[in-house]
Formats: sequence, C-alpha cells, structure tokens
Amino acid sequence: MHRKAEPKNIVIIRFSAMGDVVLTVPVIKSLLQKYPDVQVTVLTRPFFQPFFQNIPQVTCFPVDLKEKHKGISGLKKLVTELTTTQKVDAVIDLHSVLRSWVLGFFFRIKGIPVYRIDKGRKEKQKFVSQKILQALPHTTERYQKTLQKAGFNFPFGKELLSVFKPLHTADNLLKIGIAPFAAHQSKQWGTSK
Repeated sequence: MHRKAEPKNIVIIRFSAMGDVVLTVPVIKSLLQKYPDVQVTVLTRPFFQPFFQNIPQVTCFPVDLKEKHKGISGLKKLVTELTTTQKVDAVIDLHSVLRSWVLGFFFRIKGIPVYRIDKGRKEKQKFVSQKILQALPHTTERYQKTLQKAGFNFPFGKELLSVFKPLHTADNLLKIGIAPFAAHQSKQWGTSK
C-alpha cells in the first residue's frame, strides 16, 4: 500500500484579525522546524506581511479583499493567480469564514485538498454563557490540529507563544499594550474601561 506523500507547497489562509494572524507565526515556525523542505504561502492582508518577513520558507501573498479580490469573481481570480504562479499541494484554512470557504471551493475544483480549522464556535458560546466552565483549546492548538489533518505532526509548546519580547521601562516595569477597539463588540475593551 502506498503512503500518501506529504504536501511540500502549502497555502495558509488567515486574513485577520491582527492577533490571530500573529498567532500563526509560532505555529508555522514549529511546523518548519520539523519539515524544513515545506514551502508556505500565507494569504493575508498586505498590512500583516512584516510578521512573516524573517521566516525563510514563508512567502506572503497579499490579498486585496476590497478591490482586486473582492466578491466571488475576485476570489476565483485569486486562486487562479496563485495556482498559475506556483505549485499548491494543500490549503490550510485557519480563518474559516465565508470568503475562505469560497476559496476552498475553487481550490477543490482544481483538485487541491483543503483542511479547515474547527474554531469551536458552539463551545465558545457555551463558555461565554457559562454553560461550560472548562478551559478551551488555545487558538494555536487549533491551528496545529488543522495542520495535523493535512499530515503534519510536529511538537508545539506554549513557550513558543512569546513571539515578541516584553518591553520594560528603565525602572524595570513591564509595559502592557491594550487594543481597545476589536471588530466584535463582545471583544471590545472600550475607552470607558
């Protein structure tokens, strides 16, 4: 019996939000430590490209969801651009929203397998409404599990989450940054707080 070959050229989809895009970095680095021959193309907004600039096997493909890649025809054009300029063995959808589902459809038409994240939306709703109280998997664990579906088994420890070094003041106080304006109201900190 033939063992299925591991994908060598993968596309990872994560358009936003900034924190979720940043959390892909340590997972991709862990993946590439175990699989140094894999080439990764990240589909994301141009603003997020600097997060990936120091990872040699990673290329960012800037997505213009407001103009060039807007709507179904724009997403189809995006898949055509990608698949005519490079080889794509598998697609890892770490966003799992309507746009990425449409992209997945167009990739599948071309015979490219797509592996989609399970965001655990129902269990998160139960957690927020206090119907369940146990800890839920971290986003990075969900990313890792999605890559495992594609055949990539690699270790990932939470110590790898320190993507950025903490900033300290001259008197050795830790600086903490807060982003008060999230896209979803339930995640907003707000200026009154």
